[in-house]
Formats: sequence, C-alpha cells, structure tokens
Amino acid sequence: PEVPSPKLVSAAGVTSVGAGNDFACLLNEQQEVFCWGADTYGQLGNGLPKASEPTPQLVMGGAKGLSVGGFHACASDDSAFSCWGIALNAASPILIPGVAIPTAMSSVGSADGTDCGVFGPAEVRCWVANIVAPTTVAW
Repeated sequence: PEVPSPKLVSAAGVTSVGAGNDFACLLNEQQEVFCWGADTYGQLGNGLPKASEPTPQLVMGGAKGLSVGGFHACASDDSAFSCWGIALNAASPILIPGVAIPTAMSSVGSADGTDCGVFGPAEVRCWVANIVAPTTVAW
C-alpha cells in the first residue's frame, strides 16, 4: 500500500506531541493543547464527539504536560490533571479527582485507559480509566 506523505501541522513553538489511534495532540510554548484527527470517542477534546478534524483544534490552555494513549489524552498544569476521550467517556477535558500534583510532574505516560506520572525521584502514580483512585508506586 502507498504510504501518505507527512503533513506539516505546526511550524513553530511545539514543545510536545503525542499520537493515539487515528489522532494526535500537541502542546505549544503558549501552554495550549491542540488535537486533530479522528474523534470517534471524544479524543479530540473539543466537546464535539464524532466530528473528526483534519486541522489542530484548541482543547485547553494553561497546560504544562501532555500525554496521549489509545483513544484518550491528558494534560497537566501546576496542580491538577485533566483527561478526555474514551477512557473517561468525555468529549472535553475533565479534572481527574485524587490526582493532585503536589510537586512538578517530570513526565507522564498514557496507554489504553491507563495513565502514570512521575512526581519525584521515587514517586510514580498511576490510575486507570473509570477507577480514578491513584496508586503510588515506590521503589
């Protein structure tokens, strides 16, 4: 099969990018999150599920971190974590209860319905979609 050529989405100011199943999101220097692509499960976060978008759509501002996995995405600011998409049945960002960020989150990872954040040298917190009681993993 023929592989399509890459399409320029944004030329400047991108600090992070993530791709899920048929969609992608980016975080820019202005702390804005944009998503584009398929929106079957609300994963674009624009409040309009099933309205696929070929161009980046603004999801939220004030973000410091971004993570994309499967059919959902999450973004963090200095004190909280928000997610949207199939993992929480939300077409726009919703605050994840119990996932307060006590210190700067240095990184975050997402997969199909599971998210984990690194909060310090020995603290990782993970939570699963629809079971938003974070578990601290120590080592």
